Amino acid sequence: MRVYTNFLGILLAYNLIGCASLTNPIMNTKLTYERDIIMDVSYVKDGKWAGPLRINGMGVMYESTHYKVKVYPPGKADMITIASCHRTRKTPNPKKKGGWKGAGYYEFVIPVAGTVDGNDSCFFDIGVFEKDKGRHAWGMIAFEDQFYQLGAMTKCNARHKKYEGVSVCQAKAGSIQQYEFDRLVEPSEVKGCEIVNIDYPRKSSKIWKFVMPKGSCEVEFYDIENPLTQIHRASFVGFDIIPIRGLK
Repeated sequence: MRVYTNFLGILLAYNLIGCASLTNPIMNTKLTYERDIIMDVSYVKDGKWAGPLRINGMGVMYESTHYKVKVYPPGKADMITIASCHRTRKTPNPKKKGGWKGAGYYEFVIPVAGTVDGNDSCFFDIGVFEKDKGRHAWGMIAFEDQFYQLGAMTKCNARHKKYEGVSVCQAKAGSIQQYEFDRLVEPSEVKGCEIVNIDYPRKSSKIWKFVMPKGSCEVEFYDIENPLTQIHRASFVGFDIIPIRGLK
Protein backbone atom coordinates (compact mmCIF):
# COMPACT_ATOMS: atom_id res chain seq x y z
CA MET A 1 0.00 0.00 0.00
CA ARG A 2 2.85 2.39 0.89
CA VAL A 3 4.63 1.70 -2.42
CA TYR A 4 1.40 2.25 -4.32
CA THR A 5 0.75 5.54 -2.50
CA ASN A 6 4.28 6.78 -3.15
CA PHE A 7 3.91 5.88 -6.83
CA LEU A 8 0.70 7.93 -7.03
CA GLY A 9 2.44 10.87 -5.35
CA ILE A 10 5.32 10.75 -7.82
CA LEU A 11 2.90 10.49 -10.74
CA LEU A 12 0.87 13.43 -9.45
CA ALA A 13 3.99 15.58 -8.99
CA TYR A 14 5.15 14.70 -12.50
CA ASN A 15 1.79 15.67 -13.95
CA LEU A 16 1.73 18.95 -12.05
CA ILE A 17 5.21 19.91 -13.23
CA GLY A 18 4.39 18.88 -16.76
CA CYS A 19 1.18 20.89 -16.77
CA ALA A 20 2.85 23.91 -15.19
CA SER A 21 5.43 24.08 -17.97
CA LEU A 22 2.70 24.27 -20.62
CA THR A 23 0.82 27.57 -20.49
CA ASN A 24 -2.14 28.14 -22.78
CA PRO A 25 -1.55 31.45 -24.62
CA ILE A 26 -5.25 31.84 -25.42
CA MET A 27 -7.06 34.05 -22.91
CA ASN A 28 -10.68 33.75 -21.97
CA THR A 29 -11.94 37.22 -22.81
CA LYS A 30 -15.03 36.70 -20.64
CA LEU A 31 -12.88 36.50 -17.50
CA THR A 32 -11.19 39.26 -15.54
CA TYR A 33 -7.66 38.31 -14.47
CA GLU A 34 -5.98 39.54 -11.31
CA ARG A 35 -3.72 42.56 -11.78
CA ASP A 36 -0.37 41.37 -10.44
CA ILE A 37 2.40 42.81 -12.60
CA ILE A 38 5.26 44.63 -10.85
CA MET A 39 5.74 48.26 -11.92
CA ASP A 40 8.14 51.05 -10.97
CA VAL A 41 6.45 54.37 -11.69
CA SER A 42 8.24 57.74 -11.79
CA TYR A 43 6.49 61.10 -11.96
CA VAL A 44 7.44 64.70 -12.76
CA LYS A 45 7.99 66.99 -9.76
CA ASP A 46 9.40 70.52 -10.08
CA GLY A 47 10.33 69.80 -13.69
CA LYS A 48 12.35 66.67 -12.92
CA TRP A 49 11.67 62.95 -12.70
CA ALA A 50 10.97 61.80 -9.12
CA GLY A 51 10.55 58.33 -7.65
CA PRO A 52 10.12 55.65 -8.71
CA LEU A 53 7.39 54.16 -6.55
CA ARG A 54 6.89 50.38 -6.62
CA ILE A 55 3.38 49.15 -7.47
CA ASN A 56 2.41 45.49 -7.20
CA GLY A 57 -0.57 45.00 -9.47
CA MET A 58 -2.53 48.14 -8.57
CA GLY A 59 -1.72 51.46 -6.94
CA VAL A 60 -2.33 55.20 -6.73
CA MET A 61 0.24 57.69 -8.01
CA TYR A 62 0.77 61.36 -7.25
CA GLU A 63 -0.79 63.87 -9.62
CA SER A 64 1.68 64.76 -12.39
CA THR A 65 2.02 65.81 -16.01
CA HIS A 66 3.88 62.66 -17.15
CA TYR A 67 4.59 59.20 -15.82
CA LYS A 68 7.48 56.89 -16.65
CA VAL A 69 6.57 53.24 -16.14
CA LYS A 70 8.87 50.22 -15.94
CA VAL A 71 7.05 46.89 -16.06
CA TYR A 72 8.63 43.58 -15.05
CA PRO A 73 6.49 40.90 -16.73
CA PRO A 74 6.81 37.17 -15.95
CA GLY A 75 7.73 36.47 -19.58
CA LYS A 76 8.48 38.19 -22.87
CA ALA A 77 6.36 41.11 -24.07
CA ASP A 78 5.09 40.88 -27.65
CA MET A 79 2.51 43.60 -27.08
CA ILE A 80 1.93 46.24 -24.40
CA THR A 81 -1.40 48.04 -24.15
CA ILE A 82 -2.34 51.08 -22.09
CA ALA A 83 -6.09 51.62 -21.83
CA SER A 84 -7.79 54.63 -20.27
CA CYS A 85 -11.43 55.65 -20.18
CA HIS A 86 -10.85 57.43 -23.50
CA ARG A 87 -8.48 55.33 -25.61
CA THR A 88 -6.18 52.33 -25.92
CA ARG A 89 -2.55 52.63 -26.97
CA LYS A 90 -0.71 49.63 -28.41
CA THR A 91 3.03 49.03 -28.58
CA PRO A 92 3.83 45.89 -30.60
CA ASN A 93 7.24 44.22 -30.16
CA PRO A 94 8.51 46.58 -27.44
CA LYS A 95 12.24 46.64 -26.73
CA LYS A 96 13.43 45.04 -23.51
CA LYS A 97 15.94 46.87 -21.34
CA GLY A 98 18.36 45.61 -18.70
CA GLY A 99 18.59 42.07 -17.39
CA TRP A 100 20.10 38.92 -18.84
CA LYS A 101 18.63 35.60 -19.98
CA GLY A 102 14.99 36.60 -19.80
CA ALA A 103 15.24 39.13 -16.97
CA GLY A 104 14.77 42.83 -17.54
CA TYR A 105 11.98 45.34 -17.96
CA TYR A 106 10.01 47.33 -20.50
CA GLU A 107 9.76 51.10 -20.17
CA PHE A 108 7.32 53.64 -21.54
CA VAL A 109 6.15 57.18 -20.79
CA ILE A 110 2.50 58.17 -20.33
CA PRO A 111 1.82 61.87 -21.02
CA VAL A 112 -1.24 63.17 -19.18
CA ALA A 113 -1.17 66.98 -19.17
CA GLY A 114 -2.72 68.49 -22.27
CA THR A 115 -4.25 65.18 -23.38
CA VAL A 116 -7.79 63.87 -23.33
CA ASP A 117 -6.80 61.58 -20.44
CA GLY A 118 -5.76 64.53 -18.29
CA ASN A 119 -9.21 66.07 -18.47
CA ASP A 120 -10.93 63.29 -16.52
CA SER A 121 -7.97 61.79 -14.59
CA CYS A 122 -9.16 58.25 -15.25
CA PHE A 123 -7.12 55.17 -14.38
CA PHE A 124 -4.83 53.33 -16.77
CA ASP A 125 -5.20 49.58 -17.28
CA ILE A 126 -1.90 48.11 -18.50
CA GLY A 127 -1.60 44.77 -20.29
CA VAL A 128 1.55 42.88 -21.24
CA PHE A 129 0.96 40.00 -23.66
CA GLU A 130 3.21 37.13 -24.75
CA LYS A 131 2.37 35.38 -28.01
CA ASP A 132 4.01 31.96 -27.66
CA LYS A 133 3.94 30.97 -23.98
CA GLY A 134 0.99 33.09 -22.93
CA ARG A 135 2.53 34.51 -19.76
CA HIS A 136 0.32 37.59 -19.91
CA ALA A 137 0.15 40.07 -17.04
CA TRP A 138 -1.92 43.10 -16.09
CA GLY A 139 -1.68 46.16 -13.87
CA MET A 140 -3.64 49.29 -13.02
CA ILE A 141 -2.53 52.79 -12.05
CA ALA A 142 -4.93 55.37 -10.60
CA PHE A 143 -3.94 59.00 -10.06
CA GLU A 144 -4.51 61.53 -7.34
CA ASP A 145 -6.56 64.56 -8.36
CA GLN A 146 -7.21 67.81 -6.50
CA PHE A 147 -10.89 67.41 -7.33
CA TYR A 148 -11.08 64.40 -4.98
CA GLN A 149 -10.51 65.43 -1.35
CA LEU A 150 -12.55 63.00 0.74
CA GLY A 151 -10.46 60.40 2.58
CA ALA A 152 -11.42 56.77 3.21
CA MET A 153 -10.22 53.82 5.27
CA THR A 154 -10.40 50.72 3.09
CA LYS A 155 -10.64 47.10 4.13
CA CYS A 156 -9.85 45.52 0.78
CA ASN A 157 -8.94 41.86 0.38
CA ALA A 158 -8.37 41.73 4.19
CA ARG A 159 -5.84 44.60 4.07
CA HIS A 160 -6.45 47.92 5.80
CA LYS A 161 -5.22 51.09 4.11
CA LYS A 162 -5.98 54.81 4.41
CA TYR A 163 -6.39 56.79 1.19
CA GLU A 164 -6.89 60.51 0.73
CA GLY A 165 -9.12 61.28 -2.27
CA VAL A 166 -8.43 58.37 -4.65
CA SER A 167 -8.20 54.66 -3.84
CA VAL A 168 -7.84 51.26 -5.50
CA CYS A 169 -9.29 47.96 -4.37
CA GLN A 170 -8.76 44.53 -5.95
CA ALA A 171 -10.42 41.36 -4.72
CA LYS A 172 -12.25 38.30 -5.96
CA ALA A 173 -15.52 39.23 -7.67
CA GLY A 174 -18.38 38.49 -5.28
CA SER A 175 -16.26 38.82 -2.13
CA ILE A 176 -17.21 41.29 0.62
CA GLN A 177 -15.19 44.50 0.96
CA GLN A 178 -15.58 47.61 3.10
CA TYR A 179 -15.00 51.38 2.90
CA GLU A 180 -15.24 53.66 5.95
CA PHE A 181 -15.67 57.44 6.00
CA ASP A 182 -15.81 60.06 8.75
CA ARG A 183 -19.14 61.35 7.48
CA LEU A 184 -22.30 60.20 5.73
CA VAL A 185 -21.70 59.49 2.03
CA GLU A 186 -23.63 58.17 -0.94
CA PRO A 187 -22.12 56.18 -3.82
CA SER A 188 -22.57 56.94 -7.48
CA GLU A 189 -24.82 54.67 -9.50
CA VAL A 190 -22.81 53.40 -12.45
CA LYS A 191 -24.22 50.55 -14.52
CA GLY A 192 -22.13 47.44 -13.96
CA CYS A 193 -20.50 48.93 -10.86
CA GLU A 194 -23.45 49.23 -8.51
CA ILE A 195 -22.75 48.62 -4.82
CA VAL A 196 -25.32 47.94 -2.11
CA ASN A 197 -24.62 48.38 1.59
CA ILE A 198 -25.00 44.96 3.19
CA ASP A 199 -25.14 45.98 6.86
CA TYR A 200 -26.78 49.38 6.50
CA PRO A 201 -29.53 49.15 3.88
CA ARG A 202 -30.03 52.87 3.42
CA LYS A 203 -29.00 55.44 0.86
CA SER A 204 -26.27 57.12 2.93
CA SER A 205 -23.88 55.75 5.54
CA LYS A 206 -20.40 56.21 7.03
CA ILE A 207 -19.59 52.51 6.55
CA TRP A 208 -20.11 50.76 3.24
CA LYS A 209 -19.83 46.98 3.25
CA PHE A 210 -20.51 45.67 -0.24
CA VAL A 211 -20.05 42.83 -2.70
CA MET A 212 -17.14 43.43 -5.08
CA PRO A 213 -18.46 43.98 -8.64
CA LYS A 214 -17.10 41.89 -11.50
CA GLY A 215 -14.51 43.47 -13.78
CA SER A 216 -12.91 46.90 -13.54
CA CYS A 217 -14.95 50.01 -12.79
CA GLU A 218 -15.07 53.19 -10.71
CA VAL A 219 -17.36 54.40 -7.94
CA GLU A 220 -17.51 57.88 -6.47
CA PHE A 221 -18.61 58.49 -2.87
CA TYR A 222 -20.20 61.89 -2.18
CA ASP A 223 -20.46 63.71 1.13
CA ILE A 224 -24.23 64.24 1.44
CA GLU A 225 -23.70 67.73 2.88
CA ASN A 226 -20.98 68.82 0.42
CA PRO A 227 -21.50 66.67 -2.69
CA LEU A 228 -19.67 69.06 -5.03
CA THR A 229 -16.46 69.49 -3.03
CA GLN A 230 -16.05 66.37 -0.88
CA ILE A 231 -15.78 63.34 -3.15
CA HIS A 232 -13.83 60.08 -3.02
CA ARG A 233 -13.09 58.07 -6.16
CA ALA A 234 -12.54 54.32 -5.88
CA SER A 235 -11.19 52.17 -8.71
CA PHE A 236 -12.24 48.53 -8.36
CA VAL A 237 -11.05 45.30 -9.95
CA GLY A 238 -13.20 42.28 -9.18
CA PHE A 239 -11.25 39.41 -10.74
CA ASP A 240 -12.53 35.97 -11.70
CA ILE A 241 -9.22 34.14 -11.68
CA ILE A 242 -5.58 34.41 -10.67
CA PRO A 243 -3.33 33.83 -13.71
CA ILE A 244 -1.33 30.56 -13.55
CA ARG A 245 1.50 31.01 -15.99
CA GLY A 246 3.56 27.87 -15.44
CA LEU A 247 7.33 27.52 -15.55
CA LYS A 248 9.56 29.72 -17.65
